[in-house]
Amino acid sequence: MALPLSAVEAVLSSDKLHVGMEDAVFDFALEWAHAKYPNFEERREILGSHIVPAICFSSMSTHKLRVVLECEDIDPNLASKLVARAFIVKAEEAELKHCVAECAYKRPPLKVIQLSENHALVFLDLRREECAALFPTGSMKSQLFYLNGNAFTLRVQCNNKENSSQSIGLYLNMEEGLGRVVIQYSFASVSKPSKKFNANEMLEETFVKGGTGRWFYVFNTPWASFIADDSPNFLNGLLHLRVEVAIRTQ
Repeated sequence: MALPLSAVEAVLSSDKLHVGMEDAVFDFALEWAHAKYPNFEERREILGSHIVPAICFSSMSTHKLRVVLECEDIDPNLASKLVARAFIVKAEEAELKHCVAECAYKRPPLKVIQLSENHALVFLDLRREECAALFPTGSMKSQLFYLNGNAFTLRVQCNNKENSSQSIGLYLNMEEGLGRVVIQYSFASVSKPSKKFNANEMLEETFVKGGTGRWFYVFNTPWASFIADDSPNFLNGLLHLRVEVAIRTQ
């Protein structure tokens, strides 16, 4: 552990450094820093300004990212940003693999208004033809959106069971995340004549990676009425949906 700082930076930045996972690199960096810089403040400064930028956190395991988040040798604000960025990269890589597997299937885009780090409004517009293609039991998943390092999607599904008046429903899915997260969320849709979003009550559930929230029927109406040309649910041929999502902080 007698290596100078310049040598450690060179090793960590080298393209020839081959390890199974970046976990081992992080462990080595911490061990070296403790041996080289016994003073806490100096060690934290060296790690934050020289060592951390050379580590690929998106190549770490989820377990090790939790360790990073709780590591006192790294400034908490910096650790949060590093872990959030790592999960975003992981989520994007997972989405890319999923898109390749699904070939030409294209996920509908979202518009996200970030109200705060833990609170957002997410808008999804679907054409009448896209909704019609879901009949009788089809579904589609939206693009990813992110909230405080957690990756989510919206899932729209048709459920036209016999003798059922329920047509289109929504799910909130957590694709990637930092352990267990308490989420408050509410779905809304626009209809005539008000042309304003009408929201359901705010739901609250605990999500984990891969978890799905409660199923919510946006339109409690028979399919034929929902998709009809004179349906009040479509404005200029578009179905306007919205979900308000907030991560509850302790």
